[in-house]
Amino acid sequence: MIDWEAQWAQFAPGFKDGYLHINNLKLKPGPGFGDLSHPTTQLMCEGLDPLVIGKDVVDVGCGSGILGLVALSLKVKSLLGIDIDEGALEHAKANAKLNNFTARFEKSSEQITFPKRGVILLNMISSEQKRALQMMPKLMEMKGELLVSGLLESQQEAMKLFYESLGWTINEVKQKGDWIAMLLKKCSDKL
Repeated sequence: MIDWEAQWAQFAPGFKDGYLHINNLKLKPGPGFGDLSHPTTQLMCEGLDPLVIGKDVVDVGCGSGILGLVALSLKVKSLLGIDIDEGALEHAKANAKLNNFTARFEKSSEQITFPKRGVILLNMISSEQKRALQMMPKLMEMKGELLVSGLLESQQEAMKLFYESLGWTINEVKQKGDWIAMLLKKCSDKL
């Protein structure tokens, strides 16, 4: 059995009194990825304000719920967290409840109903991004913005071409070490 509290205490910046503290939020340790120790999580959190304010947000691969919780603290219209891991979904639900937030969390499937417009958050390695989008093709019909990370700088061109093939264009790229985050928008001819 994994001692999540010991793991988070060792690696998560801002961990004290049994919780990760980020801004006015608290997250309890658990199996979901996202304890703020990885540069990709940091890049994603830094890119949320003012991007998500007042918008519907879909957090694909929500893990611990960290990105969705930061988004909720910025007053989004709604949050849908998606993951393939039941343990991660339960972890995200517990963290939302801990912070008195209402959100919808669902297991990844083709049956999910997505908002027509909003912001998609996707923080996972490139192969997982492609797999997630294959599992949920309707997700790419959403209009708005797409914030992705989990990508190495060396993968930027290949992922740029991949997302362009789906109707998205790069608006901005940020970097921490070897990791990048890309903010994409739907091509105007696809709107």
